[in-house]
Amino acid sequence: MIFEPWQARLVSATTAEAVLLAVREYLDALPGEFLASLPALCQPPPMLCAQDVSSFAFTLMHRCVATDDGPALVGMNHFFAHASHRLAAILIPDGFTLRPAVPFR
Repeated sequence: MIFEPWQARLVSATTAEAVLLAVREYLDALPGEFLASLPALCQPPPMLCAQDVSSFAFTLMHRCVATDDGPALVGMNHFFAHASHRLAAILIPDGFTLRPAVPFR
C-alpha cells in the first residue's frame, strides 16, 4: 500500500477537522479485504474526534503491530501515529511545553 500521499496530507493539515477528514478518507481508501482480515481489536472504530484517532494509534502500536508485523498493518500503524502526533501539535496551545517525566516512587 502507498502511504506517502496520506502522510503529506497530514503534514499540510492545519486543523483537527482536516486531520480527521484525511483519516476518514484514508480508511475509506483501504481495501475492504484488508480491513476484514484484521483481528477485531485492530478494526478501526468510527473516527469522530481526535481522541478516536489517538486511542486507535495506541491500540495499533501496543496490541496489533506487536503480534503482526505485516507491511500493511505496520503502514497503517505509521499513518495513525503520525495523525495522532499531528493532532497533538494542532490542539496543544502555543507555548505549552511538557514537563520532564518524574519517576513514580
